[in-house]
Amino acid sequence: MKLIAFDLDGTLTTTASGKRFPESPTDKILRFDPTVLCNPDLYLVVASNQKGISLGMKSKEFVEQEFAYLDKIQSIYKLRDTKNLDYSKSPT
Repeated sequence: MKLIAFDLDGTLTTTASGKRFPESPTDKILRFDPTVLCNPDLYLVVASNQKGISLGMKSKEFVEQEFAYLDKIQSIYKLRDTKNLDYSKSPT
């Protein structure tokens, strides 16, 4: 098994609005086609520090909605059953 890790914001995703920070939980687009990482021997880990919560710029609920939206995107690409795509804060 191979592990590959990416930062979420600005690496795997960008804002659909073109602004630096998302305006809504759905203001995210993937910067690449995730099917290129479809490999049964590859485990993808997505890291995100979400400093905006501690600075009061985002609520915890906003971030949870962002991750729910990314889960929906993952589902659209039909990776849920064939790929270990994990939007966890850290691998355990």
